[in-house]
Amino acid sequence: MRKIGLSVLIFAAVTAAASAATITVTSPRAGDVLCQGRAYQVRWTSSGVTGRVMVRLMQAGVVHSYLSWDTENDGLFDYTVPNTVREGEYIVAVLSRDDRSASGQSGSFRISSCLVTAAPPPPMEIMPQITITSPSRPTQADFIGFYGYVGGYMKIQWTTRGRMPSIVNITLHPVDCSGDGIYLSTANPSAGEQLVRIPTMVTSEGLQSIRVGAFPGAPFGCSRFNLYNALIVTEPRLGSVWHPGESVAVRWRGPGGFNTHLILASEGSIRRFRFFDSSDRILAESIPASDGTRRITLPADLAPGRYAVYLACVVGSAAHLCAVRDGTFSEIFQVVAR
Repeated sequence: MRKIGLSVLIFAAVTAAASAATITVTSPRAGDVLCQGRAYQVRWTSSGVTGRVMVRLMQAGVVHSYLSWDTENDGLFDYTVPNTVREGEYIVAVLSRDDRSASGQSGSFRISSCLVTAAPPPPMEIMPQITITSPSRPTQADFIGFYGYVGGYMKIQWTTRGRMPSIVNITLHPVDCSGDGIYLSTANPSAGEQLVRIPTMVTSEGLQSIRVGAFPGAPFGCSRFNLYNALIVTEPRLGSVWHPGESVAVRWRGPGGFNTHLILASEGSIRRFRFFDSSDRILAESIPASDGTRRITLPADLAPGRYAVYLACVVGSAAHLCAVRDGTFSEIFQVVAR
């Protein structure tokens, strides 16, 4: 009887510890209607949650998009509903970012187009215009010099003239920028640039277009580029935690037929959109791209921080393409000292 009672106490203590961290989403509320193109606030309360959180938009039990991969756990996140999000029922989920030990979901709310009428410009006002400068439109219709990778990052840059809306959406389209497109990011028009990632769900290769614009009927910029499938790193994933000196597995998928290097990059070099920055370190050399996996030992002197890995060739002090279908950055993960 004493052993049984002690086991019950231990089980209760473990259960209580595991459930100590909680997140409760208080806004949006069940039954709310959110209009495309308008700004709202995601609000939540938390208990026992340490570190930062991520905010996701969910539909029918699956992730529709990340509103934020990494934000302060301060109970408040400003969110503007993109016009590219289709009408329907959604929920917002807030999760602890590092270990996902706690999560909370809002009630079911609806996203609707609502009726948005743009105010006419004042007399003699410069007509609004958005011009994409990168990727740049080529001078010859049969030559596209800029390329990107499925799963890879692209820095989109643009200029504006005239009165702009409060936000613009960056979307991926066929060559002529037709259709609804695939949502990539929301940006402030005055920022002039935004780092986006081509979703791994994209299957089309060849000529594509980037569109920067606001609600339908408003001015927008459109520019073409070549899109290729690439070596996409599938592990580590967002939220993974690695430790200096430990043995870990890196996995990827994509075309083969060439050798590649496995490289560790700091978050800083990724944000600067640089391959083989001075802080990057080669973890493995001359790996057949067709292998799809490699187990490596992290450097014991690796400083704690946020990192990603990528696959590329290195000659001298510069990384370059092993082939036209080279690798892309993984999702950002955490290195934590033991």
